[in-house]
Amino acid sequence: TTNSILELLLNINQELGLTILLITHEINVIRKICDKVAVIDNGKIIEQGNVVDVILHPQQQLTRKLIIEEEAHNYLEQVKGFYKFTKHENSHLIIISFVGNKTFDPVLDRVSKESGIVFSILRGELDHIKKMPFGQLLLEISGTQDQLQKAFLILGDAGTHYEVLA
Repeated sequence: TTNSILELLLNINQELGLTILLITHEINVIRKICDKVAVIDNGKIIEQGNVVDVILHPQQQLTRKLIIEEEAHNYLEQVKGFYKFTKHENSHLIIISFVGNKTFDPVLDRVSKESGIVFSILRGELDHIKKMPFGQLLLEISGTQDQLQKAFLILGDAGTHYEVLA
């Protein structure tokens, strides 16, 4: 029922050009039909912007708790049972986000070939925010400091967003 109602609201929005104000705590509802989002805490807007930007790159602690910490926690919890990460200066755990058509570009192939880093894919997700495809990967990347710096530059130049978790 919920999905049917969300599809109806999305069709009304697109076909009639009507703006719909929706108040919800459900991140999946926001992902499915919203263009913009505002996060409210104690009656004040603490973060707002395009849904893709806020969901994939939240800036405020409460927003992170609502969105990314749940995702990152799930990512890390899912791999904890079978993967033991050992932190050292030449190895990092990172989450990479891809949005739009960049979701399907062979960015990791380019990063590996041009920088010389090696990586392990620990978890991945491919989905849509409204009709915009996105992907997120949890990776362990390893290499020399120069290789890692080059890899991060290539990721940035490719239009991806990455966050070093550990």
